[in-house]
Amino acid sequence: MPSTPPATPIGSYNERATFSVFGQADYNYDQKYFAAASVRSDATTNFGRDKRYGTFYSVSGGWLLSNEAFLKGNGTINNLKLRAVYGTSGRDLGDGYLNTTFYSDSRRYGSVDNLGSTISQLENPAISWETMYSTNVGIDLGVWNRIDLTADFYRKRSAGLLQNVNLTSAQGSLSQYQNIGRSSTVG
Repeated sequence: MPSTPPATPIGSYNERATFSVFGQADYNYDQKYFAAASVRSDATTNFGRDKRYGTFYSVSGGWLLSNEAFLKGNGTINNLKLRAVYGTSGRDLGDGYLNTTFYSDSRRYGSVDNLGSTISQLENPAISWETMYSTNVGIDLGVWNRIDLTADFYRKRSAGLLQNVNLTSAQGSLSQYQNIGRSSTVG
């Protein structure tokens, strides 16, 4: 009886969906006081069922001091504005299917040409959005209708950054994407 080599199963399928809803409101009182707020809700299939949705927002305010009575008619300062902003944003960085386990059939055992499967990517249904938190405070100054100066202080903090993490040796030589990264910048 002739020996037939085993067939190698192959195939692939890719699917990804995203959905977003957002809203914004702006307010201006007497060309002196300004406020704005926005909210955005996103959904993606890149994450597990319980982590697909992320809601992100921002609020801001400004005071145009140069339109106040105590600075009207000032020949030196033609523009003076204080500003502040705080907000969050999300990112669904990464390839699709990070919440799915994949297998590879590339292993052979011993000198016999046997097919076997090993895990090439271990699922993580707990991965979610990378979130950025931003704060910015600034001042705009215009003098003599010729010189404009802007100064800002900002702080940006990122949390839940996706990183590929090696798992313990009891799991074999597997790695898994997890939301463990953080970064912060100030300027």
